[in-house]
Amino acid sequence: MKFLLSLIIAFLTFSNQCLSQSSNSASSSSSSSCPEHYSGENCEILNHYSNYYYAAPPEPDTIEFIGLFGDTHNNLEITIGGHNCVIRNVNYYRVSCFLDYSLNLYQLYDVEITQNNITWFQEDFYGPLIEDCGNGQFYMGACQCYLGWTGQNCNIEALPFVTTVTPVSVDGGVFTLTGWFGSDQTEYSFEIGLNKVKIHLTQSDKIIGYVTQGPNGFAGNQDIKIYNSNNVLVYTGVNQFLYDPNLCFNNCFNMGTCNNGVCECFHPWIGDFCSHTIDSNLCQCSN
Repeated sequence: MKFLLSLIIAFLTFSNQCLSQSSNSASSSSSSSCPEHYSGENCEILNHYSNYYYAAPPEPDTIEFIGLFGDTHNNLEITIGGHNCVIRNVNYYRVSCFLDYSLNLYQLYDVEITQNNITWFQEDFYGPLIEDCGNGQFYMGACQCYLGWTGQNCNIEALPFVTTVTPVSVDGGVFTLTGWFGSDQTEYSFEIGLNKVKIHLTQSDKIIGYVTQGPNGFAGNQDIKIYNSNNVLVYTGVNQFLYDPNLCFNNCFNMGTCNNGVCECFHPWIGDFCSHTIDSNLCQCSN
């Protein structure tokens, strides 16, 4: 009888353990399958956040945060750089508050938003509105400069730089550089390897030029160098230019096809680069 009772107790204990493990597993599975920014056994908890804001000048003013804040806002509080921001309005996607404190321009501040006993915190999130971004526009605490400009207010013209380069054959040829080359491109001169570049077209973001062959028909990479009008080196693109052995000079002048660096000319074009035609008038044969 004691033996039978022991078996029953052991069975009940094992069953309870299995049920407990199954319950925990289901709860964990339920929480992990919740939509983004939601948690809880039934995905009922909203983890609010902000991913954007409409900034105000550094003086006391109203600031609006954009994000996901839900329908319930118990004990809603916002601090910016440790200073309380008094709530003005709140809805599902927006919350505005008045900060009665002057902030420093060009400085980023931590933001903490608490509601429903849940706190969202982001370091260096908020920056006051910069009203003069010159050659750029304000976004999230800083001036985002247009191509070719730099500085806190985007009022300093950037030095030239190259972002992309079209390669040429080992015999040289026409190439295109893209990047930034200033508002006055005539101020700059260009070198590829040891070769001076002949410029055909200049724009603030594009240069088209011609370069002769590399040293001794060199195939491979060469540096790009840009000098200002005082012959001061202002940019070096290490190994940024390519003399490609699989390309043909000026693409065979479009009078043939390029086969691994060798031009195969269309009739009646001839020459290493398909640059001239057979002229029967050059030879007057007679008996």
